[in-house]
Amino acid sequence: MNLSPQLVEQAKKTAEKQELKFIKIYLDNIDGTKTLHVILDKKGGISLDDITKYTEEFNLYLDSETSLNFPYQLDCSSPGAEKGITDEPIEDYLNEYMEVSYLNKKVVGTLIEANQEDITLKYFIKGRPKKETISKKDITKIELKIKF
Repeated sequence: MNLSPQLVEQAKKTAEKQELKFIKIYLDNIDGTKTLHVILDKKGGISLDDITKYTEEFNLYLDSETSLNFPYQLDCSSPGAEKGITDEPIEDYLNEYMEVSYLNKKVVGTLIEANQEDITLKYFIKGRPKKETISKKDITKIELKIKF
């Protein structure tokens, strides 16, 4: 089922008003239970308070939304701790632990530098510190990771 453009637009507006990044909204149907999912984020990570505040405000709009004329659950959440970085500026993730895939290689480390052309990760091999500078044009995937 496609969501109405007005519903999608309101989900985005509510996020912007609260200085959250709207990622996506979609409806799924698992075992007969319809769930409206809203995925949100913000620089530095989203908190439970952020999700609660968004849910409360967006619910006010949903109470009057006529295109959802069936029972459903609302699930507002973050993209997760190990999310992929796509269109955000990589500079926003300085000092974050991440996995960078490029030229059929992977490096897992902490982002210590980023400029227009490349990024630099610091990591350890057998307890010895190493640095890897990677050209942005060679990067195929970046994912935040949890460091244990």
